[in-house]
Amino acid sequence: MIEAASRGASNSIKLVANVAVNLIAFVSLLGFLNATLRWFGERAGMKPPGHEYLTFQVNPTLDIYFLNYSIDSFELHIFSS
Repeated sequence: MIEAASRGASNSIKLVANVAVNLIAFVSLLGFLNATLRWFGERAGMKPPGHEYLTFQVNPTLDIYFLNYSIDSFELHIFSS
C-alpha cells in the first residue's frame, strides 16, 4: 500500500514538472514571436504614437492565421503521401 502511494507520488511529480516545462516553453515562444513581430513592425514604420506596436495582442487574428496555416500544411503533408 505504501509502495503504491510512493510510486503514484513519484509519477505525479514527473507529470507536474513536464507540464510546467511545457508551459514555460510556450510562454517563451510567444514572447519571442511578439518581439520578432514588434521588430518587423518597427522596420515597417509601425511605431507609437501613430501606430501601436505589432504584436499578437494588437492583432489576435495573427495567431489564428498562424495556427490555421500550420494545421493546413500538416494535413497537406500527411494526406499527400
